[in-house]
Amino acid sequence: MKYAENFHGGDEYLDAHEDVLQLAFQDLAPHLRDPKAQEVIRGLYDSTGSCGEDFYLHVKNVRLFDVSDPQGPAVVTIIVDSYEGFKSLIAKDQDMRPDYVHATMGENVSV
Repeated sequence: MKYAENFHGGDEYLDAHEDVLQLAFQDLAPHLRDPKAQEVIRGLYDSTGSCGEDFYLHVKNVRLFDVSDPQGPAVVTIIVDSYEGFKSLIAKDQDMRPDYVHATMGENVSV
């Protein structure tokens, strides 16, 4: 976050903060059961004022039921920064959806 704070405004400032938050969520997503990891993420959100506007999602694992059919059914493990945000993401009402979704993939996930 110190790197991002070196920017003093404008699009570069916002882009740097978004990049830092996205990378931090990607790194900490597997550890969010730990209250200390949650505290770090919330502190980063609070310091940028972006909480509630953007939605952070990390795909941890994908397991196909039939490996010969990549288009077939699968179990997908995701970690989100907010369950309410996730419900908004899949809401039928487009006005409820987050302004921006930051999605990252785990090391074992292929696109």
